[in-house]
Amino acid sequence: MNLRLSILLVVVLSIFGGTFLVLRFTDSNEFKEGRPWLYRIDEGDIVALELVYQGEVIAFFRSPASLTWYIAGEPGGSPDIPVFQQRWGGTPLLLSGPRVTRPLADSIENAASFGLDPPETAVTVFDRYGNTIEFHLGYHLMSFYSIDLTQSVHSQGKNYPTVKKSYSGGMTTIGVQVAF
Repeated sequence: MNLRLSILLVVVLSIFGGTFLVLRFTDSNEFKEGRPWLYRIDEGDIVALELVYQGEVIAFFRSPASLTWYIAGEPGGSPDIPVFQQRWGGTPLLLSGPRVTRPLADSIENAASFGLDPPETAVTVFDRYGNTIEFHLGYHLMSFYSIDLTQSVHSQGKNYPTVKKSYSGGMTTIGVQVAF
């Protein structure tokens, strides 16, 4: 083998070996905590869902023998209707547990301040072990004051005029109640 080729191979090997050793010894074994889960449940364990939107109740359930989901019919009335799988697709995955940016509070004293009194939507997730997770969705009313800087009233010793603006639905609020 050629001497130049042997030197080149030793240099390449020492670069890779040095990189490996630096990465191996500088890597910390500490677990880096990411965003917390609001709740976590396996997608395959979800057997039923119940949604209440502005007083209307609709229930979904999964057939025990397959992965097919159905819209529950009225007892003694209409039959169960299979959901449209292409549209339903990731719904159980989405309901299996969302991550949150940061929890605001462990308990809510004034639910109306979060738009949750009464909640606009309530979702209940049932798993195969009998556990239920219920969360409420509401619209938070956001208000802020707008200052009109186009008027030159500062030189006259007056304050700038302010206008209060309110927006509904600007922030969706979720409250969770877990029952085991």
